[in-house]
Amino acid sequence: MSKILVEVCCGSADDVIEAYKAGADRVELNSNLFHGGLTPTIGSLLVAKRKTGMKIMTMVRPREGGFCYTDTEF
Repeated sequence: MSKILVEVCCGSADDVIEAYKAGADRVELNSNLFHGGLTPTIGSLLVAKRKTGMKIMTMVRPREGGFCYTDTEF
């Protein structure tokens, strides 16, 4: 039987650290979860990596309001 992986959606470096302590296998780091999740700061990512050593996926979304972007936004 395969191991079930636990992935946690995190809104800050602190969330990543707590997920790591709780035994999460991987995390997705975001910011501004209230608006559906935005790209986290590089600082948040660096702190989370330094404190946990986990593989961290990040949300790549520069603004709220969906995933339809204008030519200028691209």
